[in-house]
Parts: sequence; structure tokens; C-alpha cells
Amino acid sequence: MKRRTMNGALALITLLALALFPQGDNSEAQAKRKRKAKDTAGVFKDRVYTDNQHGFSITFLEGWKTKVKRKDKKLRVTASKSDYFIPETFRNNTFHTTIPKVKVYVDTTSLGIRAFIDSLKSPKFNSGQMQDISLEFKALNGKFTRPRVTRIKSDSGIKGRRMKTTLRYSLDVQKSGRSDATVVSDFLQADIVFFKKKDKIYIISAVCESQFYQVNEPLFQQIAKSFTFAE
Repeated sequence: MKRRTMNGALALITLLALALFPQGDNSEAQAKRKRKAKDTAGVFKDRVYTDNQHGFSITFLEGWKTKVKRKDKKLRVTASKSDYFIPETFRNNTFHTTIPKVKVYVDTTSLGIRAFIDSLKSPKFNSGQMQDISLEFKALNGKFTRPRVTRIKSDSGIKGRRMKTTLRYSLDVQKSGRSDATVVSDFLQADIVFFKKKDKIYIISAVCESQFYQVNEPLFQQIAKSFTFAE
């Protein structure tokens, strides 16, 4: 009887241990994390995104939500501002707000930076590559307004170009307590930085609601200027 009782107690302890420490589940979770890390474009640690495949790194800001993309994609990493302003017209429809966001995209081209930018702005240049880029970046997927290109230099001394442009948009917005919608028109402000090394073009695109650009511009520039090539 004592042996049977002891065996029962041991079995109960084993079941409790398995319930509290599911080894199989942990192993599966660890394997899943390893597979995910292997498939990602780069590594994000201490606010620094490092991309060994394309040989660069960039530093994001405290409190921004980052997302590392898949290694087989041209879009490498994105970062969205956590604390942002909402336009008064979107108070009851906050999902319409364009959250301040930065995207880092890597492609190849035989063109110089300025010629590459000119091809983006030209309606006559309609390659598959340009279509992919315009679809990826909201600010490039529409009619440019007053695009302005200037020179820029990263904190590590890398020379590039910066393009600032605005994009007009119109949305049907539902007003509180009303069944009908009102058309709201406003602008997005885009701040796009281009760097190049050999045949690779590095595009750092930032976009936000135009009325809040003055607040976000220094943050966008701080991120873009942190760009550096790996040694």
C-alpha cells in the first residue's frame, strides 16, 4: 500500500512539473525564435539596427516601435513614433492619422543619386523598380508638390541627397453623431534621404501629417544622419 501511495505521489509530482515546465513547448518556442531570427533582414539591439547583408547600420530613437522585415525583402526595417499628435479633424477617427514613420529600403541601380531621384520624379520613367518603390512609400505614390532636393551628410561623413516634398490627400471622414461623411483634404510631408555605395541605393523615408512636420523634422533627421556603412 505504501509503495502504491508513493508511486502515485511521484506521478503527481511529475505531472505538476510537466505542467509548470513544459519542456516540449519551450523547445518549440526556442526553435521558432531561432527560425524567425534567421529569416529577418538584420539585428536590432540597443536602438541600433545592423544589416550585415547590405553592410550598414542606423540608430532609432527611444520610444519608437521598430519592426525588422524579412531578409529577402528590399524593405529592411521600419520605425513608428509611439507618442504622436492627431489632427483635430481625425479626433473621432484616429485611425485616419498618418503616424510619423521611418522606412529603410535598399535597392540596386547603376544611376547616380541625383539621376535616381530625377527618375522617381519623372512621370515618363515608369520601370518596374520605380513602381515598386512608389508603392512602398506613401509619399512617392501620388502627385509631388514642390519637391526640393538638397545635399546632406551623415554624422559619419557619408554624402547623400535629401528630398522634401508634400503630398495632398482627401478622405471621407465620419463625424461624431452624424451618419454622413465629410471630405477632409490635407497634406503629408515627406523627408527622404538617399545614400549610395557602389551599385546599392539606400533610401530612408520619413512621413507624417504636414501640420506636425516642424515637430518631427529634427527627429527624422537625427535618425537619417545616424546612417553609417559597416567597416
